[in-house]
Amino acid sequence: MITRKTLMLLAAFVGGIVLMQILPESWLFRGADREMTSTDEGMGGFACPMFCVVVEEMPGNEKCPVCGMKLAPVATESRLDAHERFMTGLQASRLEEIPLVRSVRLTGEVDYDEDLVEVLSARSSGWVESLLARKTWQEVVKDEEVLRLYSPELYAAQDEFLVLLAGGREVEIDA
Repeated sequence: MITRKTLMLLAAFVGGIVLMQILPESWLFRGADREMTSTDEGMGGFACPMFCVVVEEMPGNEKCPVCGMKLAPVATESRLDAHERFMTGLQASRLEEIPLVRSVRLTGEVDYDEDLVEVLSARSSGWVESLLARKTWQEVVKDEEVLRLYSPELYAAQDEFLVLLAGGREVEIDA
């Protein structure tokens, strides 16, 4: 005698077989066994599970050239509906190469080569009237005017020198 429990199991089994015949194959088997290639729709290539490398075409040995693990297909299209994407905060985009740039802020001290520094000093009182070199370490060429200096002591010395050169006559001085 067939019990009610056995009849229910038999009906469920037959119903499952009927559903397998009616439903499309893509609903029943999600493609875990199916071989995927880079030409499949929505495929972006193949990636290493350790994120070493992403390639567009599967190499002959199907292994990552960096770590040797088997490459897995990478989909560029989301299989989630709009509500699921919103709830998870997922944003999908195509794979692309971007330059890796890292900005690093450091503190430190910048010093100059003291062997290249020359100090010229006019040992007299006075002041700089105009400074023609505007930047630190600005390159200057020989005989180029760098600054204009006014010094009463240097002016008097120049005046005396020019008077002696002129033979005792008064000379007009360009200051």
